[in-house]
Order: sequence, then C-alpha cells, then structure tokens
Amino acid sequence: MKKLFTLVCGLAMALCANAAEQISTAFGSWGDGCTVEGNTLTFTEAWKGAGVGFVTGDGETEPKKCTDFSDYDYLWVTFSESTCDFKLCTQYTTGYNNDVTVEAIAGTLVLGVKLNEEYSDQFAQYYLQAKNTGKLVVTGAYVGTEEEYKAVLAGNKPQKSDLNLGDLGSGWGNSTYDAASKTVTIVDDWSGKGWYFGTADYSNFDKVVVSFAAPTATNGKLVVEYNGGAAASEAEFAEGATSVELPLDAAAKSSVKQVYLQGPAGAQFVLASAYVCVKDYVATGISQAVAVPAAKSSKVFNLAGQQVGKSYKGVVIKNGKKYVQ
Repeated sequence: MKKLFTLVCGLAMALCANAAEQISTAFGSWGDGCTVEGNTLTFTEAWKGAGVGFVTGDGETEPKKCTDFSDYDYLWVTFSESTCDFKLCTQYTTGYNNDVTVEAIAGTLVLGVKLNEEYSDQFAQYYLQAKNTGKLVVTGAYVGTEEEYKAVLAGNKPQKSDLNLGDLGSGWGNSTYDAASKTVTIVDDWSGKGWYFGTADYSNFDKVVVSFAAPTATNGKLVVEYNGGAAASEAEFAEGATSVELPLDAAAKSSVKQVYLQGPAGAQFVLASAYVCVKDYVATGISQAVAVPAAKSSKVFNLAGQQVGKSYKGVVIKNGKKYVQ
C-alpha cells in the first residue's frame, strides 16, 4: 500500500510539473525606424521590426544549429502595452524560412502563433513587426502546449485598442488631418476623415470612443462601416461635445472596414484619443497586469515518481509527458 501511495503521489507531482518554458526576449532591431531599449520596442516608421534569434554557431568555426522546440505547440509573447497594430512571425531552419505569422491590433496583451509542426525542431527566430507607428512593451515570451497558451490568453483579454492618431488614412471631400496638432479639418460639407482598416476584427470590444482635446465648435458625426453588407453605424454629437461614443454592431464587429468623423464645411475636431473598448471600460492610466505562466521544470521522473538523471534508461515523465529515454 505504501508503494502504491508513493507511485500515485510521484505521478501527480510529475504531472503538475508541466508548465510553459520562458524563452529569450533579447531583441535586435532591423535598423532605422525601430529602437530597442530593454524590452521596449518603439516604432517611428511602419513595417519595421525586431527579432530574437535561436541559431547558434557562425557556420565557419562551428556549424549553425537551430533550437529544438518540437516538445511544444505554441510560442507566445506577452505585453504590458501595445499602441500599434503588429505581427508576430516565427521562422525555421538556418535559412530562416517556412514562416508562420499572426497579426494583432493595438491593445493586445498576449499574442501566440502555432509552431510549424514539420520544422519545430529547427527553430530559428521569432520577430515582431509594426504595421504602423507606436510602441510594444514586452513582458515575456514562452513556448508551451496549446492548453497553456489558451489559459494565458483567456486570463489576459484586452480592455481597449487605441486607434492610431499618427495617421488617419481614410477620407474624402478634401478633408485633412494634421498629425502634429491632431486636428481633423472638414473642407467639403459633411465630408469625412478617419481610419481605414480593411478587415479589423473588433469582436472582443463593444464600442468606439473618440475624445476631443477641446469642446467642438460645431456639431458632427462618428461613423463605423462594416464589411459583408452590414449597415453602417453612426452617432451624432452637438456643438460643445467633448467626446462621442458609438456601439459596435454585435453581428458585424468582427470585420470593421473603417471609422471616420464627419461635419459641416469648415469644422475642426482636435483629437485627444480614439479607441475601441469593452462596454464597462474605465480609463485609469495604469498599465494592465499580464498573468504569466509558471517557469518550466527540467526535472525528469521515472514511472515510480522518483527523480532520475539523463543516464536513466526507460520510460520517463518530463513536464507531464511520457518519453522513452
């Protein structure tokens, strides 16, 4: 009975040891347009990036060797702040190819990518690339199982996603936007200026909020257009408005085409902020905390629950999985 109890307890301890492995965040910038200070990546130009390499050897004095991540399903990066839309890409082999890429919007706290199963034993690097100007503050990077990734993702849902005030690329009727003063100027009567996304997925959010740096001198309108034939949503605001909110269409918010402001000829709207957020979002000015997984254990156990070394031969349990060693 004592041996059986020891076996059961040992197996339970071994299975509980399963946890994601934290990996390097030693980012190297691609050059101009992206600066790296610690784990803070600042993008002054769109489509710039920084990566973390996992290939050892220079190919001359010693052969190049990739890192084996074949025990894992996902790689993910956690953030305390993300003010731009961006991509996470993984590459494989010493040729840095066989890419797997995912995209995210500003406000994302956790972003993961499924590892390429065929080449996960030849992992070369991951990198982050901005789609527009902004900043990413990285708090960690991990590899682990799909279940571990989903658990971290579920515990870190973003509350809001900022719309980029550096560039308002949507507009018509000669309306303009000055990024330095953050001022929208309506030229032709009831023309518009705003943000064009193509197909932004805002399914995790409930409304769009635009705040003005000064009360508006005229009335105006905030409009959201969707893809797939859904009718546009709009909210009017009066002269003297300091902000305007517009609920997102629950059935269409997974594919938002564009967001823009309209007004009478000559109207000027000075922007303080613009974002999509959850229904009960309250601005606090405090960075959101990110729940991170536990550090991975490197301990190996036999089927009796006893810790063994690398020289042990037979079936072993490592991080909750059985292997023949």
